[in-house]
Amino acid sequence: MATYTLTGRYDYLTHELGPDEDALSMSRVMAACKANGVWPFAHFNRLQVTPPCIITADEAREGLDGIDKALAVADKYYEG
Repeated sequence: MATYTLTGRYDYLTHELGPDEDALSMSRVMAACKANGVWPFAHFNRLQVTPPCIITADEAREGLDGIDKALAVADKYYEG
């Protein structure tokens, strides 16, 4: 399993990047999550996903698949 270090700021009220150019990487990961049906919370380089208590196993797999696809976007920014 890979470890990712991403930086950036995203303003959830305006949906704009912060002053930091490194925010582009996290913004693109968030956009990929949303495009794949997952709406996580983000803070700097962290994603937090809190599924509902009534989620089914199939829905959980679908959500994890969406996060996996979004992390493929993060791979483009990984240095190491």
